[in-house]
Amino acid sequence: MTSTANFKAAQNRLTITVLVKFTNANKEDENFEKRFSFFQDYEGNAQLTGSKLTEVVDFIFNRITQDIINESLAKW
Repeated sequence: MTSTANFKAAQNRLTITVLVKFTNANKEDENFEKRFSFFQDYEGNAQLTGSKLTEVVDFIFNRITQDIINESLAKW
């Protein structure tokens, strides 16, 4: 995401995007197909592996899930 004077990454970003197709059988005008995305920044010298990767992925999916729920229930 950004670089240092040595042309090394000072900060990296993991972004996850999902495509959701929502169908409301009762109100078809509320149907949507939309991309939801979220990211997490981390230090350029860090490696996302093991439990740290799981933690970041869980955080991102949690945020995406909240966005999907908010979008699908917004008109209730």
